[in-house]
Amino acid sequence: MKKCIVLVSRQSFSAEHKSNSASLEAIFNAKKIKREEVDGSAEENTQLRNDLFSISGIRGTYPQVFFQVEGSNTPQFVGLFDAIQ
Repeated sequence: MKKCIVLVSRQSFSAEHKSNSASLEAIFNAKKIKREEVDGSAEENTQLRNDLFSISGIRGTYPQVFFQVEGSNTPQFVGLFDAIQ
């Protein structure tokens, strides 16, 4: 089974990041897709955020979507909002 991880920033000052995050949340809710949200702006998530940035190769752009297969330690990058919509 796959787990969906969404990297967001609750402290983003970018209107585009906020809009894309809200739109992605609406899409996932409509399709009843369960996900774990990681707030990349939260201090306690700094290491996980940096790990996810390293996997995607993209820093500072939100939201980012990942899937993690059960039993795997490393999530796989799916894409940014544009790839999901």
